[in-house]
Amino acid sequence: MSTRAPAFVAVVAAQALKPLTARVAGGGARAPAPPGRASAKRLRDVFSSACVDFDSAKKRSNANTLALPQWRRLCLGSGFVARKFPASAADVVFAKTRRAGERELRAEDFASALACVAAETGKTFESVVDAAAT
Repeated sequence: MSTRAPAFVAVVAAQALKPLTARVAGGGARAPAPPGRASAKRLRDVFSSACVDFDSAKKRSNANTLALPQWRRLCLGSGFVARKFPASAADVVFAKTRRAGERELRAEDFASALACVAAETGKTFESVVDAAAT
């Protein structure tokens, strides 16, 4: 009976995340493209500040990639994580928007990740960028 319990838990967890992954992935496709209204420079500044701020303990900061713990802190600090968008959903967004085979999120994929957060939380893309900037 102990072998069935973990399988049952895995099935329940998969069913709970199924609507989220279907909306985020678009049926296996990449994340939705962000609207073009936010300036590329502003997105790059937000990305760089997120990388440097949360990576300040290192001697040499890397403002080119964003790791999963940094993404989680950004989502928590910006107020994205709530009942409608739990921390596990932030992890799914990170996994869906990063490139295959890589462990970090690049600046080019950061806008897609924020677009997924906006779609999941029901906010506009600009408001999500504003929240991430603060």
